[in-house]
Amino acid sequence: MSITLHCRHGLPAEQCGICRGQYRTRKPVKREPRVNQQLDADVVIVAAGVVAYKEYLQHAAYVCQPNRNFARSPRWMGFYADEEIKPEIPEILHERDVVLFTTDEVARLRAMGTDVELRVADLIETLLRQGAREYRAELKVVLLSPADDKRTLILPHPIQNDLTDYKGSGTAFTQFQRYTQRAELERRPLTTSELVVTGEEP
Repeated sequence: MSITLHCRHGLPAEQCGICRGQYRTRKPVKREPRVNQQLDADVVIVAAGVVAYKEYLQHAAYVCQPNRNFARSPRWMGFYADEEIKPEIPEILHERDVVLFTTDEVARLRAMGTDVELRVADLIETLLRQGAREYRAELKVVLLSPADDKRTLILPHPIQNDLTDYKGSGTAFTQFQRYTQRAELERRPLTTSELVVTGEEP
C-alpha cells in the first residue's frame, strides 16, 4: 500500500508550490512571520468548493472523505472557494471520522438521543433526501458553529487569493487544506499573500 507524504501545508509534498519554492506573491510580504505553521496554527482552511460552502451555510457542517486528518487539532475552520477565503470562520464542535449515510444509521443515531447524534442523523437524512450524498457512502462529518452563532468569527470581507506560481500565473491558496492562525485573520487581511508568512516564501 502506497503512502502519500504531506507537507506542512496539508498538500501532497510534490504538489506544494511553497515547499517546492514556486510560490510568489504579486505584492511581496514585508513583515516578519507571526505564525509558526507547525505550532501556532489554530485554523484550518479547506478547499471546499461552492457546494461544501453552501452546505456549511445551510447545515453548519462540513462533509468530506472518511478519516481525513486535520493536523494540529485546529479549533476553527475556513472555506476557500471562488478564489477567496469566505468570511465565515466557524468553530469546530465535533468530528466523526466515518459516518455511514443510510436510513439505518439515521435510526441508530436517533435511538441514542444525544444532541450530537441527533444533529448528525438530521444531516444524513437531509443530504440523502436532497441527493447531495450517495446512499451507503462512508464520509467524515464535521459539525460547526452556524454562521449566526457568536462562536463563529465573521470577517468584514472575503480574503481574495492573489498568489501566483513561478511563471506569474494565478495559483490556488490551497487545493486540499492549509493552516493559519485566528489572530492573523483578525488583522483583517485583504489578500491571501498577507497570510503567507515570510518563512514560507522562497
